[in-house]
Amino acid sequence: MEYNIKIIEPTVAEVYFKTTREELDQAFEKAYQKAAKKLKLPGFRVGKVPIELVKKHLGDSVIEDALEILLIDTYNSILDQLNPKPISLPVFSIKEVDREKGVEFTAEYEFFPEIEISKYKKLKAKSIDVEDDPTLIDEILKSIAEKNPILLPKEFEDESKNIIEENDVVLLDLNIYKEKDNKELYHIEEYEVDLSYPDSNFPELKNRILGKKVDDEIEFITKLMNYEDFPKAANNNVKIRAKILEIKYKATPDIDDELARMFQYATLEDFKKAIKEEIEKQKKEYIEDEIIKQIIEQIIEKNPFDLPEIIIEQEIKARLEDLSKRLGLASTINFEQLSMLMRKSKEEVEKEFRNQAIKDLKTQIILDKIIELENIKATEEEIKEEIKNSYGRYFPSEEKLNELEKNENVVKTVTSLIKRKKVIEWLKENSDIKKGEKVSIRKLYEDRKIRIF
Repeated sequence: MEYNIKIIEPTVAEVYFKTTREELDQAFEKAYQKAAKKLKLPGFRVGKVPIELVKKHLGDSVIEDALEILLIDTYNSILDQLNPKPISLPVFSIKEVDREKGVEFTAEYEFFPEIEISKYKKLKAKSIDVEDDPTLIDEILKSIAEKNPILLPKEFEDESKNIIEENDVVLLDLNIYKEKDNKELYHIEEYEVDLSYPDSNFPELKNRILGKKVDDEIEFITKLMNYEDFPKAANNNVKIRAKILEIKYKATPDIDDELARMFQYATLEDFKKAIKEEIEKQKKEYIEDEIIKQIIEQIIEKNPFDLPEIIIEQEIKARLEDLSKRLGLASTINFEQLSMLMRKSKEEVEKEFRNQAIKDLKTQIILDKIIELENIKATEEEIKEEIKNSYGRYFPSEEKLNELEKNENVVKTVTSLIKRKKVIEWLKENSDIKKGEKVSIRKLYEDRKIRIF
């Protein structure tokens, strides 16, 4: 067998193979052995046909299996010798098959290129001058109050207002009967319905109770949508009978100590102080992120390199899976579904996802490379302190924190985090950073560049 390797793209290599007749014959032998396990001929049990009869009976019909065996075995035989090293499975292409001479074929694979980073010092960047707005805290408190309504009973003096309306929360005494014989299947003494959301069990319930009052009763025939909650009613028409016990409406709470206590703060002043501190923290992180983005963009521009397609695809897949989990979806969202949510074309969403994945991957690679070049390390004391800061709220005991300090995975994660923080500081210190344009903190908040609670 002969072979040679050549780079055909920045991240793709091709191996050319020329095998011998003997190697092809060996592949046929393996193909016959494989076929013999399932072959049945008159007078023989399955798998017991003599190999010579197998060969005579099947002839060249096993050529597809033989070629597959030959290609895989040949490639695997030199796998450890391949340079550059593969990071993907090979894609085979057969050039010529000759039973007398052997087979010529190629195998393409992706590899991770050697990346050299230079020109990463004394870069220029502009820091954003963020102007404070003392009225923003009150605006944030108002928004928090609106997003966290309280429930109040509908007990107005004007009886005409005490009816069920959109977004109310209703408490029902609910019975489910078999339609045929009126046999009671379930009785739920307090079934709560939030009319802000569709009810997965009874989709038509909302329209049945809108406009009703306390003590009113409703009755209707339906087929349940959610059999997991009500298995006895599966595949049966059922009669729903319900009495309205209580009607509550959603009201915006007052901005006072009570609101603060909803968020675990003793007083409104404590809550305002926490919001102010969070604004400062977010502002600082935003300014730093913008500076680092400028620096990284320049490094990428000055040090162009390609990424293997398989790495990009894996990153995109991981991002889609993570997004699906955060959305509470049972299966991974695809670009077509995402385009409907984002109200953009599938192509636009896919391109945005891909470009961001490439940019983030390159950023990670560049930072890791500079960490290596500048010999940036994390000390034992720094690791202990970071473990305490990161895990202390979950594991307050000294004993548990000591255990975490011996956990290889925790130490590895924390070490990486410390190095990443240090390299960012290093880049800032070794760059020429000047004051840039002014922007209001309110503008950043309204544009969702910073997020508070």
